[in-house]
Amino acid sequence: SYKSLPRESSPDIKIPFVMIMTPYAGTSPEDMENLVTRKLEKQLKGMEDLKEMTSSSSYGMSVITLEFESSVDMSDALQATRDRVELAKPDLPDDPKEDLVVQEISASDAFPVMQVNLYGDLDLFLLKKLGEDLQEELEKIKGVLGVDLVGGIENEVQVDVDPEKLAYYNLGILDVQDAIGLQNITIPGGKLSLGVYDYQVRVPGEVDDVQEILGFVLNPGIFPPVYVGDVATVKFGVKDRETISRVFGHDAVTLVIKKRSGENLIRIAEEVKAVVTNARFNFPAGAEVEIVADQSLQIRRMGKELENNILSGLLLVFLVLLAFFGVRNALFVGLAIPMSMLITFIVLSILDITLNMVVLFSLIMALGMLVDNAIVIVENIFRHRGKGASSEEAADKGTSQVAGAVIASTLTTVCAFGPLVLWPGIMGEFMSYLPITVIITLLASLVVAMIFNPVLCAHFMGVPRTAQEKVLLGDRLIAFGQKTYRPLLRWSLDHLFFVNLGMLCLFVGSLVLYVLFNPGVEMFPDIDPQYATVNIDAPSGTRIEVTDSYALSIEKEVEKLRDLKVFSTSVGTSLGGGIGGGSAPSHQSSITLEFEEMSDRDYSSRQEVDDLRSRLEDFTGARITVEKMEEGPPTGKPVNIEISGDDFKVLGELAAQIKDIIRNIDGLVDITDNFDRSLPELRIIPDVDKAGRLGLRTLDIAGTIRTALHGAETAKHRIG
Repeated sequence: SYKSLPRESSPDIKIPFVMIMTPYAGTSPEDMENLVTRKLEKQLKGMEDLKEMTSSSSYGMSVITLEFESSVDMSDALQATRDRVELAKPDLPDDPKEDLVVQEISASDAFPVMQVNLYGDLDLFLLKKLGEDLQEELEKIKGVLGVDLVGGIENEVQVDVDPEKLAYYNLGILDVQDAIGLQNITIPGGKLSLGVYDYQVRVPGEVDDVQEILGFVLNPGIFPPVYVGDVATVKFGVKDRETISRVFGHDAVTLVIKKRSGENLIRIAEEVKAVVTNARFNFPAGAEVEIVADQSLQIRRMGKELENNILSGLLLVFLVLLAFFGVRNALFVGLAIPMSMLITFIVLSILDITLNMVVLFSLIMALGMLVDNAIVIVENIFRHRGKGASSEEAADKGTSQVAGAVIASTLTTVCAFGPLVLWPGIMGEFMSYLPITVIITLLASLVVAMIFNPVLCAHFMGVPRTAQEKVLLGDRLIAFGQKTYRPLLRWSLDHLFFVNLGMLCLFVGSLVLYVLFNPGVEMFPDIDPQYATVNIDAPSGTRIEVTDSYALSIEKEVEKLRDLKVFSTSVGTSLGGGIGGGSAPSHQSSITLEFEEMSDRDYSSRQEVDDLRSRLEDFTGARITVEKMEEGPPTGKPVNIEISGDDFKVLGELAAQIKDIIRNIDGLVDITDNFDRSLPELRIIPDVDKAGRLGLRTLDIAGTIRTALHGAETAKHRIG
């Protein structure tokens, strides 16, 4: 059970959130809100167990987040959300319907288990091809939820249309789109029976050479025909880059690996490394691989610490028992630790509880309590054995005499941890693994003390030593303690007033010292982080090349950090961890930092992160936040101030004023707001009267502009 238990850094808790993402390329935030977001919200509001609904309408993307009560069954909530979305689809535009995604948010989505970076002196197109091949292999690994690919370039067929020639032939760009989209396609024709055979019928139309596109007819049925080559040129080109990745400042392709809930992280990491190692043999010369943010290393370290603590604890407990009980009785009691632990692992495996940070901490915390029951029972059996009882009689009487006290003692401790299981919310679910593990371990120790220890004593316990035998160290310590304890107790009983007054003064003094020197309260300790992230958020509409230049500038500051093992940059990826799909945010990027192991550092990584934040305070052009890896469940920012109203511009002004007011509060860092000053836009206002006389509608005009600016997906087939 211990070997098969899935390993994770943090408990994979249920987060009661469902996200609806609707991409609609080229649509402004205002249009996204009116055409998509509001229509979905109308159907979604009023759902059962819905706690809060929030939405974000940005350029080309609508995101609606539903928070449900923590007690809800997420499979039911997810299905109910999909049903409501289906009811809203008839009111939505046609384009975003196919790409609309409804998904549950889990901790695994937000926190990748590792990043695999490919870089070297190679063409970026080749790097991406290597990355795609490796991505396909990694996605075959059992337990891998998905692998996101960032960076690299890819080719595309570009049809550059001359508007003047189109006008000369009295054609539109939609004619070019239709000619290519309807011609460059293969359609099955069914089955034809001739003689003794059935023949499959195909109508192949996909081209193998880009030059064949030049021969497509734009005006079928009309003489003379006009070909694509008459109005356009066709060539292989490079698709506009949506994401950029770098490692150590070198262009790279990054594979972000996410695992499924409840899967063994260590096993997945080993298989990923094995796949990467095998793939290296097929890489061309100059290709390098760097694995960043490998969460399995932390799990291995915690596992080794648990094993070391168990062995160390067992040794120390045995030494104490040896001093008081002798070798044989010390063995009887000491065996309670591994036996209780093994039973605990069996129960954890049955309950499908992963071996994570909270469970490991709970096991270490319970280590000292495992021998309490065994000490009482073994010592009482030993006492009866000394009175002349046989081994089996001593085991029977010795256990039955103290059974009630031992059971009551264990249950009182179990009851002390019991209420923690009922802690509500996400934090409660995260921390519930602590009381559950401690309760299981304590009950396992009770089983060991009541069943295993008496059986061992009945078979192997010897007759107690006589008074003439060598006195144990424990006996000497008890005798010394009695010499000092009895006089102290007598003096205390004779001076009750002074003793009680002294205790009262100690109590009051403790309270005063706590008030004066209390450093504050926080959810989890502020430790030196292994990983940190620099998030870059430029104004919406910022071109990816400009965002990349910001990232390059910040990389120069990152390179100055000491004890930095590796850093990787991803430009054009969401700052929220990459959950979801849709158009890439060209104005956002992040730099992931990984520091050396704690034992290999000469400087505090926490101080290094603080120094980097100070150096980037005056950066202009984008909002910069420096975040270190936090322990515990995802809890968001420590403080959130929400401002609501009808005028978005006024909300932005209020947000700026509040930021100025709180900026000088001691301890606040990375003060940001999510007010988007909107993407700059050009508005094309159709003349309804003139357009109508020419047989055009708004849809025709908008479609022409959309195809001219974004291209036509129907025309983007892979060649050869």
